[in-house]
Amino acid sequence: MPRCPTGQRALPVHCARQTRFALLNARSISNKGLYLGDLFTNGSLDFMALTETWQREQEYYHLNELCPPDCSVLGTPRVARRGGGLALIHRNCFRCRLTKSEPFNSFELQMTKVGNTDFFYCILIYRPPGPAQKFLDEFSDFLSTIIKLDKVLILGDFNFHIDDPFCNAASEFLTLTDSFNLKQHVSGPTHKKGHTLDLVFSFGLDINCLNVVDIHVTDHCCIYFNVSCNVVSDAHTVVSKRRIINQKVIENFSDFFQPKFFEDYTDAEPLVNHFNDHCLSALDIVAPVKHKTTSPKNPCPWLNEEIASSRRICRKVERLWKSTNLEVHRLHLKELIVFLNEMMKQARSKYFF
Repeated sequence: MPRCPTGQRALPVHCARQTRFALLNARSISNKGLYLGDLFTNGSLDFMALTETWQREQEYYHLNELCPPDCSVLGTPRVARRGGGLALIHRNCFRCRLTKSEPFNSFELQMTKVGNTDFFYCILIYRPPGPAQKFLDEFSDFLSTIIKLDKVLILGDFNFHIDDPFCNAASEFLTLTDSFNLKQHVSGPTHKKGHTLDLVFSFGLDINCLNVVDIHVTDHCCIYFNVSCNVVSDAHTVVSKRRIINQKVIENFSDFFQPKFFEDYTDAEPLVNHFNDHCLSALDIVAPVKHKTTSPKNPCPWLNEEIASSRRICRKVERLWKSTNLEVHRLHLKELIVFLNEMMKQARSKYFF
């Protein structure tokens, strides 16, 4: 077990809590890394699942760039051709490790085991446009392999118009997931064209507080939701000890200290031991040890006032664009986001690169 700086053992924290998730089709993270990292921090997220990262093998810069302090990222790039790619950003207090699964031709898959004892599986999916029947067959085979799992979260971009009651492929897909007792939680459009493409399924987990938000950096909306689960957190709690010593304590210590207790000692070692014990006993009475338990904080030293001001301006222009729906305001917001990204990149480079 790791130990905190004071020598106290940092024990795992067992608690039932709301774990905050976000799901987003990023449509490339190469120019959105810092913005997504800021989104993770400001949203108080524990996990962020990304589809279409467009990352290649052995390419880690943009994944590391979007990863906030005290967080890690698990990425699965598309190997055969450009595009695609999956990633899961998570706080380090969660034990997460990738689980091997059989590769499929019709969709991309990243399977992560979250937790150690009371764990669940987070399965991230991206289905590119293509023959629906091939995907339905392969996805059915995949679900058959995980049917024994107790707690499963399946989320991603499935590229089905499940909002369209006349879409036969979408109806077959929902029938398939329902046959495996998977509950689908997303309603309403998740794409700028008005279709519901990004979905969240669960089995054995409580999903709540789901909402769909347009963050204006991709053609997909970001889906926020909570997962109620028993979490084993590895966050190190630091226990600090201190005594308050002032003039009054010094005077009280003098009153409690009894020199006559050491008059009969002739050997140095017993005398020193008894002297130390006596001083410690007196000190415990006049100035008892006070314990303080704190959790480590992860401040963002690069987040200066200029960046904070620019972010406020972005939010103001975003609200203006939402109220007017004018193209000029949308383009202005896009320019501000690019400028803000570059500003944050330069500021963070002084600390992390």
